[in-house]
Amino acid sequence: MVEKNYRLGEYTGLGNFYRKYRKGYSKDILKLLLAHICFENKKEFNFVDVGSGTGIWTREVLEAGVKSAVCVEPNDDMRKNAIIWCEGLNVDFKKGSGEATGLNSNSADWITMASSFHWTNKDKSLPEFHRVLKEGGYLTLIWNPLLKKGDRTQEDIEKIIQDIVPEFDRGSRSKDDWREILTSTGHFKDVVEMRMVNYRKISTKEYIVTWEAVNHLQAIAGPERFNKIIEKMKEYLSGKDYITVPYLTKCWTAKRID
Repeated sequence: MVEKNYRLGEYTGLGNFYRKYRKGYSKDILKLLLAHICFENKKEFNFVDVGSGTGIWTREVLEAGVKSAVCVEPNDDMRKNAIIWCEGLNVDFKKGSGEATGLNSNSADWITMASSFHWTNKDKSLPEFHRVLKEGGYLTLIWNPLLKKGDRTQEDIEKIIQDIVPEFDRGSRSKDDWREILTSTGHFKDVVEMRMVNYRKISTKEYIVTWEAVNHLQAIAGPERFNKIIEKMKEYLSGKDYITVPYLTKCWTAKRID
């Protein structure tokens, strides 16, 4: 059982579970992103992952051929687990945030935020990313939500949640187009959007544990209702050893205005 943390946006105590159970992003999307930012044409390439959490996205990027990374993460627990997850890889871990990365100006070719930009103040983070990026650099915002519509299991799980917590709203993280926000401060242009569905076959136990570590739902539901949701999920999935879960990797990449 995951140690419950019922404060919105507070991930202390959840790092171990995010590292073990959170699923990665579409590898096909990653290939397209690296092609779009002309990664292979650069002799030196400085990659920065801000709000890097447990390093899930960082590790995927390095395994795709990028040689090194700087991970910026404000939460000590998440950063500790990222060090474990990225062991053996060339990663420099730093404490910082989207609004204050602590990085040198004109030092990065590519900055990413994987499932974390919605926690930032865009009026501070976008200028900060512009400062850190080199001339011609790129910023990518990426998310990997469960794809509920059209999948019977995910639709039924969502109904369980909504029946118990009718006020539950995923807020800005479920936003379907980040173009306007990316260009809103005048620091970025030429936004390119990419989407791709990727399927993961996982054990029912692992699926439940993944839900147990969902901070946003925990914080809104509170202990009693959250435990009720988990018990209803277990009841619904009883008798199933594995399920195939669809994820929608979606991202927006913008070029720095020089």
